[in-house]
Amino acid sequence: MQSTWTPPLRWVFAAATVLGCFSALQSYRLSTLNLRYPMDIEVGKLLILNLVYWYIPASLTPVIFRLGHRFRVDGPRGLRALGVHALAAVSYSAIHCAILIGTRLMLWEAANKLPAVPWTLFVQRQYLAQLDFTLMTYTTVLGLSYALHYSRESHARAVKEAQLETSLVQA
Repeated sequence: MQSTWTPPLRWVFAAATVLGCFSALQSYRLSTLNLRYPMDIEVGKLLILNLVYWYIPASLTPVIFRLGHRFRVDGPRGLRALGVHALAAVSYSAIHCAILIGTRLMLWEAANKLPAVPWTLFVQRQYLAQLDFTLMTYTTVLGLSYALHYSRESHARAVKEAQLETSLVQA
């Protein structure tokens, strides 16, 4: 069985950094839209939070690529693979939510105060608010792994055919 190719982490984290900076700019602008009075917005903390937001999927990209290679949805056990990926996507979304809540608790002192709602409700709201993003991120990385696999497979097949054609012409 051939090893799973994953994109170099420097590429993955470079893309995540760009997306994190863009998200931080978007968050900053959204924070200032409804302000009636000048308010200090902690841009550094906002940037850290948004970088963490994107570094989580970046750090799990190799794992998702390996899962995609091991459990192929186009293989003979496609239904089983879909189940594995559904479980992996939900697990990924729970990890993403937990890390973001932890990051908020570390960055903002007010976040450590008891929320106005029970913690179970607070965590559920946070989880459900990000669920669509996390599921889409997981499936996008998984789809990218399949696309890159097919591309590499197609290129390798074309090279073999060209070598075979060359050897036939020389014979």
